[in-house]
Amino acid sequence: MGSLFSCCVATVEEELDYANDRVREIEKDVVDKVRNAEEEAVERVRDAEEDVTERVRDLEDDASSTRGRTDDDDDEFVLSTPQNLRPEMSALLSRLHVLVIGPGLGREPYMQAFARMALNVAKEQGMFLVIDADGLYLVGQELDLVKGYRRAVLTPNVVEFKRLSEQAGIDPKIEAHKRASAVSQVLGGVTILQKGANDIICANTQGTSKEAHEQSKVSPSEGEQNETIEVDTPGGLKRCGGQGDILSGAVGAFLAWGKCYEMGAFGDKTIPVSRMPILAAVGASMMTRATSRIAFEREGRGVVTQDMLQDIGRGFVHIFGKDQQGGKL
Repeated sequence: MGSLFSCCVATVEEELDYANDRVREIEKDVVDKVRNAEEEAVERVRDAEEDVTERVRDLEDDASSTRGRTDDDDDEFVLSTPQNLRPEMSALLSRLHVLVIGPGLGREPYMQAFARMALNVAKEQGMFLVIDADGLYLVGQELDLVKGYRRAVLTPNVVEFKRLSEQAGIDPKIEAHKRASAVSQVLGGVTILQKGANDIICANTQGTSKEAHEQSKVSPSEGEQNETIEVDTPGGLKRCGGQGDILSGAVGAFLAWGKCYEMGAFGDKTIPVSRMPILAAVGASMMTRATSRIAFEREGRGVVTQDMLQDIGRGFVHIFGKDQQGGKL
């Protein structure tokens, strides 16, 4: 009788464990769907706001274009074009290791024009690039801006990745891992960091041209690669608006260390330059997700992106340990 009872208890416990596992799976699925729906809704509202803002600005420009201007005003306006400020931008970027384009940029034509100029100058100088938010909007209109530049990391969310896939001629219904690889290949081997429930990071350099190697200042001897990494480091149960800015900044920080490594400031140069973007993307993804989890555990559902800032250091230590805080490879 006792053994029968024990058997029944064991069976019930197994059923409970199975039920709990199913509940957790369902909860995760619901959280993922809600997160994606939130991102899509925010993106639609943002697009609508941008459209209204541009329409209002066009009307204001039309109304003011014929009054209040002098010849001196016209001269000042000409001096403020991207082309005229290019030498200053070149001098500024020569002192930096990496350029992050997108967060807070906006879609106004003049802002996009200056961002385009800065991006081209950065490429000429062989800088690492991180492109996010409205920087992705710019690149989506002109894929050649980054095509073949293997020092670039693009960080789209679910909605931005769908749009980028369509702009690259890739079916957005294709499974995310395969789609990231396809988009990376179409763009000549740039690294894609697709943010989501799990972050998908891919660099596909198959078929990359000789010109792309030269443009990226990457040795052809490093060969082709098709690498996809899925980062499932637990993150917070709420994705905050602006969290992507922390991620893109983190990718930039890791790439800056990578640039120092390339220049010989530390390390033995055994890691190829072509590996820096995907390594930086993975490291930043893991750290940002850990930071999000730490902030959520403290603040709960009320957490906002600003709450994460104080936990970036703890997120880094959680992933890499205290000994690696110097940032050296």
